[in-house]
Amino acid sequence: IPRPPNAFMMFRSFLWDQMKHDPQGPRDHREISKSAGREWRLLSKQQRKPYEEKAKAKKAEHEKMYPGYRYAPVSKLEVKKRR
Repeated sequence: IPRPPNAFMMFRSFLWDQMKHDPQGPRDHREISKSAGREWRLLSKQQRKPYEEKAKAKKAEHEKMYPGYRYAPVSKLEVKKRR
């Protein structure tokens, strides 16, 4: 089950939607994430608010689709032991 996106991931998706139409824009997603992080830190609370609201809505939708879901990461060591 995929985890619901947080506010930063919503912002990054918005930036990617803007950048993908620019032929001179970056295509390496590592670079896109770095620039999104820099821009995210420069945003005021008021500018972040729409992304936080979208993230809350996605989280509520996720809770309806997957009631009782709990994020439980598995360490790489446990994956190796299972093999």
